[in-house]
Amino acid sequence: FNKEQHRFVAGEEWQRRLLQASVPRSRGLAFPPAPSPEELSSNLLETYLPETVYSANTTLKDRRDVMAALERAKSPVREVVVRGQTIWTVHPMNTQAWRTIGRADEPEAFVDFAFHKDPVKRDAARELLNLCLNERLRLEGVIWSVAEEMFIYRPRAGEGRRVRKSVRGDRRETKMGLLHVTPYQGRIVRCRHAAMVAQFRSIGCKYYLQIEPTWYFSRGGWKHPRWEDLIRGIRLMQKEREFHAALRLWREILTQERDLVRGEYPFLRFGNYLRFEAPVSIPDELWRKTSDLSLEAADDQDDLMFSK
Repeated sequence: FNKEQHRFVAGEEWQRRLLQASVPRSRGLAFPPAPSPEELSSNLLETYLPETVYSANTTLKDRRDVMAALERAKSPVREVVVRGQTIWTVHPMNTQAWRTIGRADEPEAFVDFAFHKDPVKRDAARELLNLCLNERLRLEGVIWSVAEEMFIYRPRAGEGRRVRKSVRGDRRETKMGLLHVTPYQGRIVRCRHAAMVAQFRSIGCKYYLQIEPTWYFSRGGWKHPRWEDLIRGIRLMQKEREFHAALRLWREILTQERDLVRGEYPFLRFGNYLRFEAPVSIPDELWRKTSDLSLEAADDQDDLMFSK
């Protein structure tokens, strides 16, 4: 404030200027803290698409007829999409089984197929990715449940023992449960299976697998009759740390390399979760406040769902 250059006008701006002018020089200069960037992780798992998609013209009616013809030819192929009289698959069509089904066309790069301007091709590409995901997870003992619309860990050896998996963390490796068994008086009263709801998302020129970890409860090989109450209870107990741990578990499953027990699936691979960098650090209090509000909203919704 300079009384020779500035004209005094009553208001908030001039109050601030007068207060600043009244601060003694002995107090020195005060600067706000320098912004510290923070890395944020999402639940979007980077997806490496198949290299090639193969197509053929057929006279068969639908996918059911095509799969029946492949089974008669003793072909193990399951990743097949049929639209009208066109078949798409990630498997080469140079075998005798395919020659009896249709006339093969020129192969196409899958990335061009997935981002084609034709919505029919884009829809077929997404369905092919879902079929590839089914086959990839089948190697890990994870199956797709049509009734529950989720992927559930169901080991072939049965549900009589606890199953844990080594998961790499930022600092160390930990064991996480794929299957938790609860015994009582010599019998198994319930099993808690690791499960997830997954959906492919296209962002820009890339595909990501959006993962929502959850649980599935069973008893005697069937869905537990109190499944709704059990899943509601575990949601109340879980916090952000458990959610991120479950995300790491599914990343470990989907990026598991080939070994002596597990075969390699060549058509679909995954990387790491998509990460962002915020220009400033976000206070933990804001994260907790948002999470608490989301949890309360989820609880209210659960109360509405389970009161029916």
